[in-house]
Amino acid sequence: MQAAVVAAARGHQVTLWEKDRVLGGQINLAVVPPHKEEFRNAVRFLERQLAKHGVEVVLNREADVQSVVDLAPDVVVLATGSNPVMPPTAGGKTGRTVNSDDVLSGKVRPGNRVAVIGGGMTGCETAEFVAQMAEEVSLVELLDEIASDTIRQIRKLLLRRLAERNVRSFTGVVREQITDGGIEMEDKTGHRHIVEADQIIVAAGRAPNTDLLDELHDKVADVYVIGDAHEPSRILEAIHEGFEAGLKL
Repeated sequence: MQAAVVAAARGHQVTLWEKDRVLGGQINLAVVPPHKEEFRNAVRFLERQLAKHGVEVVLNREADVQSVVDLAPDVVVLATGSNPVMPPTAGGKTGRTVNSDDVLSGKVRPGNRVAVIGGGMTGCETAEFVAQMAEEVSLVELLDEIASDTIRQIRKLLLRRLAERNVRSFTGVVREQITDGGIEMEDKTGHRHIVEADQIIVAAGRAPNTDLLDELHDKVADVYVIGDAHEPSRILEAIHEGFEAGLKL
């Protein structure tokens, strides 16, 4: 959205394709956990800017190679986002393993006893969201601390809220195995733990979605890759990349 706004403001004719029915990408997931509602303002602001600068916005339109070639653009900016990473141990034997995107988007309803694999900011916020509905929530994290990738002031408040909702955390986990009853794990000290869970939510990072980039490689003269499609990052970094891309066109 930011790349489209800047490019249009500089005089380019810009068409923005979005595969979903609304704009905003992962911000629409980021606003779901408690205390994150204000991020929606970023989408509203950019929507107004798109209209102001005459960007043609096409919703429910997923780009493929042929449709892009048929449009015959001078430049393509790929902001196709990223996909959740599902570790090998997350295959699950009973189909109870899901990713955090599906839970936050409402595609999957949280279970009663939930274990969240991944104790970074996304995992912690997902755990807080799920704890509003579930009876028991546990966090499983490789590092020695949870929410270690979160700004200090925000982390302090987030940890307090998780404690108030009785979310348990297991850190320093070096080995984990999903079973029919939950998760069996071992920490750095050699202690083994068993977490009973009827649902496993994976929030273990993201990987760039570059499928279309590979297919467009020799069919479009100039392709810019921005946002999570370039490297998964925070909202502000993604918007900044879009701004820079718009200036380069």
